[in-house]
Amino acid sequence: MRKISSNIVKLYLISALRGTLVFAGVIFLFLESIDVNVNQFFLILGFFSLITLILEIPSGYMSDRCGRKNTLLIGSIAASTGMLVWATSYGFMQYMVGEFFWAIGFVCFSGTVEATMYDTLLEQGKESSYRIIAGRTQSINATVQAIVSIIGGFIAATISLRAAYWLSVPFVLATIPLSLTIIEPTRHKLQETGHIALMIKVTMDTLFHQAALSKIVLLSATTISMIGILLWFTQPYQELIQLPTEYFGITHAIALFMAAIFAQMTPQLERRFDD
Repeated sequence: MRKISSNIVKLYLISALRGTLVFAGVIFLFLESIDVNVNQFFLILGFFSLITLILEIPSGYMSDRCGRKNTLLIGSIAASTGMLVWATSYGFMQYMVGEFFWAIGFVCFSGTVEATMYDTLLEQGKESSYRIIAGRTQSINATVQAIVSIIGGFIAATISLRAAYWLSVPFVLATIPLSLTIIEPTRHKLQETGHIALMIKVTMDTLFHQAALSKIVLLSATTISMIGILLWFTQPYQELIQLPTEYFGITHAIALFMAAIFAQMTPQLERRFDD
C-alpha cells in the first residue's frame, strides 16, 4: 500500500517553507534602497495581482493535466527563481522579473496544494477532514511568515536589508526536493484533446460568460489585492514616520497573526455558509 498519508505532512512543510519570507516586513525599505519609488512599489503589487488573475485558471488546468506533483515542482522552481532574482536585484525592472516568477510559483501552488490534499484524503476515505486540514495549512503559512518577519526586521536593522532576502532563499529552494517526494494521488484521467484551445476556452468562458464563476474569480483576485494593499501600505507609512527598522517586522507580523487566526476559523465559517 502506498504511504500516501505522508503527503499531508509534506504539504504542511511546503506551506511552512513558502511562508519563510524573512524579508516580508522590510520589502519597502529594500525596494527604496534600490531606487524603487512608492508608485513603482504599488505597480509591483498590481502586477502580481494581474499575473495571478490571468494564470489562476490555466494553472488549475495544468494541475489536472500534468499532475499535482509536477505542478508543485514547477511552482517550486518558479518561486525559487523569483527569490534568487529578488535577492540579486538592483532596480525596478529586475525586481519585476522576480515578481513574475514568484507569481507563477504562487498560482502553481494555489489550488494545487488544496487539490493534492483533497485527493490524498479522498483516497484514504478521510475527505470529511479536508476543511480542517486546509485551514490548518493556511494558518501554518501565515504563522511562520509572521514569526520570521519579526526576525527579518532585526536582521535588516543589524546586518542588511539584502541579508533578509538571502536568508529566505534556502527555505524556498527546499520546496523543490520536497515536491519531488509527493506521491501522486489517484485521480480520474482526463480524455480531452486540444488542451491549449480548451484551456483558453475555459478561461474566457469563466471570466466573461459564466456570471457566478467570474464573480468568484474576481472576488478572489480583489481579496488578494486588498489584503496586499492593506498589508503593504503600512510599510511606506512606517517609513514616513521614521519607525525604526526592527519594528517593521513586528507590525507586519501582527497582520499575519490575524490572518492565521482567520484561516484557522475558516472551516467553521464555511460550515455556517453551507448550512
